[in-house]
Amino acid sequence: MDSSAEPPSPPPRYPASPRSPEPAPLLTSREYYDLAKDPHQLTDKLYRATPAQEQALGIPALAARLAADRVS
Repeated sequence: MDSSAEPPSPPPRYPASPRSPEPAPLLTSREYYDLAKDPHQLTDKLYRATPAQEQALGIPALAARLAADRVS
């Protein structure tokens, strides 16, 4: 294991609901499917994916876009 690698960040939280003052629960699972090649969603690309595999799938960029959309 590369000791210079950054530690994983904590899982993101969903935004609080306007109807509830309680903080949203932690996101505990993620799924990612290639719907063109796997339309029945049988193979989760994030199951046991390494950070390098997530990077190759574009997950960090996708997560950043989703986070930006949540605040706008």
